[in-house]
Amino acid sequence: MTQSKDITWLIRHPCETVTGARLPSGHDVMKNFAYYHRVLKLTISKSAKKVNDQLVVFWLKSRLPIRHKPNIIQKIKDLCCQHIGLMKHRSRNNARDQKNQKEYSDKLDTLFDVSHANSIKLITNDDRQFLTLHQESRAASIGSVNMKTHLLEKRSAARKEWLQQRQDSSSIHEQTEHIMASQSPQSSLQRVNMKILRTNLLLVSRQIANARAR
Repeated sequence: MTQSKDITWLIRHPCETVTGARLPSGHDVMKNFAYYHRVLKLTISKSAKKVNDQLVVFWLKSRLPIRHKPNIIQKIKDLCCQHIGLMKHRSRNNARDQKNQKEYSDKLDTLFDVSHANSIKLITNDDRQFLTLHQESRAASIGSVNMKTHLLEKRSAARKEWLQQRQDSSSIHEQTEHIMASQSPQSSLQRVNMKILRTNLLLVSRQIANARAR
């Protein structure tokens, strides 16, 4: 159970996971960031990377084009740094500070937009309307995101890719054997070249296996 001392000013309780049926808001991002940074005591950079991993799942499900990972992580860090700046002056009660706090709170209530800069040109009219609804009021829904299902799908896709690469490697090997058989008798130079080719194929197969094992 979350203790009252864990409540973060303007953000409320930290959350271990980003949940919901809509694209995440600034609040969703900062509550998840607070969990990694304040509860687990990770650095700002590591916390931002963790939040990114949860955030992009929702955007991938929406099928909308998004920014590159470093840009998303930087945007998360910028939102955090803005909060730190406000925290330094939260005891002050002048009109300017109250205005800044209000603008930040309003920003947290809106979509944390990581859509691609040219997304409007890259998507269909239906997707354009969907994105606009989220940008204006987060009224549209993408359905709930099941992290366990997402991970299973990710592993399944990786295995399919590995099997395809293995099949391609096997096909190359068969073609090589066929070429070798059709060129008999071979000269000494041909035999040396084919031995080198066979060795290179073996190295490629091992590299593929090692990459998949990591």
